[in-house]
Amino acid sequence: MPPSAGRGAAGRETGIYSVVLEPVSATLPIDVVWSNGTISTSAAYSWAEPGLYTIVVTATNCLETAILTASLPVQVSCVESTGVTVSGPVELLVGEAGVYGATVEPPTATLPIELVWSNGLTGTSAVYSWTMPATIPWR
Repeated sequence: MPPSAGRGAAGRETGIYSVVLEPVSATLPIDVVWSNGTISTSAAYSWAEPGLYTIVVTATNCLETAILTASLPVQVSCVESTGVTVSGPVELLVGEAGVYGATVEPPTATLPIELVWSNGLTGTSAVYSWTMPATIPWR
């Protein structure tokens, strides 16, 4: 009855893990309890941070005899960001405000990702204006 193996990306994926109870002739009822509290032959897990996690599942029958306790190590990996695409107006008049947006690549990069603009603002968008003609720093 070892639980099925799995891998996932932190914060992005939920893994469904399951057990098959054997032998089929075991005394019923059999309660299956997972380390996250789920009582079923399958359970969903996800983790916010990369790392190595252990899932524990225990099956007991009506005589409260532990049939098996099994552990499954799960490696949760981090999907690194490879870049940022900036969008917004290519030209502005002096004093005119422009809104610029940033998209992290790849879209599956592990969250949270903090974006900090050159003007100190954080987030996926920022407003810029210039008091004199200039070249946009990221173009």
